[in-house]
Amino acid sequence: MTPDPMGRETRETLAAVVRLMQAAAAALWQDAALDGPGSSRGLLGVGVYAASGEVAALLPADADLDGPQPLEHDRVQLMVAAEVLLGTIAVRQWPAGFSGVVVMVCDLAREVRADAER
Repeated sequence: MTPDPMGRETRETLAAVVRLMQAAAAALWQDAALDGPGSSRGLLGVGVYAASGEVAALLPADADLDGPQPLEHDRVQLMVAAEVLLGTIAVRQWPAGFSGVVVMVCDLAREVRADAER
């Protein structure tokens, strides 16, 4: 059996972050559709969805991204949950490129919060 440098718990956490971010992107797109043409929320949703792909890229190719879907539908709460989950991963378990992804997710969470306050 090959050793797993990332660890099962880290894989599951990253997969959960992907699901949270994809749900946040879907909520942003839904809000953008209600806002009408020209809504900046659509672009923010694209950014969140693209960042979820960056998180997924940290996982091994055979990682299972299916799992429990978030029950929350509020885009701010979803992004906060993703941000908090990333913070639970021990530094020694960080895969290559992780710190850049953390910064990206934190920046997007801040943008989603700011958007909700407008």
